[in-house]
Amino acid sequence: MDYLKLEFEKHVEKITDYLKTKDYVEAEKSAKELIKEFPDKLSLYNLLGLSLHFQNKYSEAAKNFEFAINKDPKFFSALNNLGITYWSMGDLINAQLFFKKAIKANPKFIMPIYNLGNIKKELNNVEEAIKIYKQALKIDNKNHIVLNNLGISFQNIGNFNEAKKYFESLIKIDPKNTRSYRLLGM
Repeated sequence: MDYLKLEFEKHVEKITDYLKTKDYVEAEKSAKELIKEFPDKLSLYNLLGLSLHFQNKYSEAAKNFEFAINKDPKFFSALNNLGITYWSMGDLINAQLFFKKAIKANPKFIMPIYNLGNIKKELNNVEEAIKIYKQALKIDNKNHIVLNNLGISFQNIGNFNEAKKYFESLIKIDPKNTRSYRLLGM
């Protein structure tokens, strides 16, 4: 591995660490500096977009995700992140559009599927949300968040037997999950 690539990866790891520790201003600064050196590395625009998104600078974040997507229309994590940014701006139509594009770019990437389900639930289209959450379960049938949302969605439409099935699945996976017991009424 050459020195330049090693240095690049070290800097990307540093930006990722800033994001993990919620030091979004430093993540933004570091990403901008690294973009000057490596303007063709699309992952940097995605990281910069994330740092801006978490500072509620949604328009700036969207521009960076869009830049990366324009260069690589199948950049699925940037597509998902742009969907989240549109959702945060209250633009549910574009959010759904970009989640669907992310799913098309990588059908095994669970996050845009889950996010699309959440938007459907938010729009009170619970039956559609359930279909989408079930699609996510085909990828990861032990995903706590998806199982939980399926259970709650079935509760919302009054199908308590189906809700119980998903909450019981959660308890089998994680017997210490007290939230599942409460949702079951135990």
